[in-house]
Amino acid sequence: AGLDGLRPGSRVVIISDFLAEEAALLEQARRLLVSGVEVLALHIVAEEERVPPAVTRVAIDPESLIRRTLHDEVREGYMATYASWRVALAESWRRAGAEFMEVRAEEDTASGIRRIVRGAAVAGENR
Repeated sequence: AGLDGLRPGSRVVIISDFLAEEAALLEQARRLLVSGVEVLALHIVAEEERVPPAVTRVAIDPESLIRRTLHDEVREGYMATYASWRVALAESWRRAGAEFMEVRAEEDTASGIRRIVRGAAVAGENR
């Protein structure tokens, strides 16, 4: 409700792992974009999500409490599926008109902000 009153030309930054609320966030972003608000989506990705350790272990999804044993075969499938999902996620946000960037959870906050701002400045120059 608070975002609905933003004026055209305003900017909104959405920071998320997009694991549970992606559809609702994208729908809100579309409404903002149609009203002239700029949207930047930052996808926070942890290294252990991208490349889980190569040891057999039990992974528990904290949102659904699903337990899975990650061994080599499952790990390879997981990494391929997660990589495909990240590509599709970025494409869906960009198709909607939002800027989309992936940010490593391990990245130093200050350097991450500088990298994002530099990227936004370059994008602004190319418009």
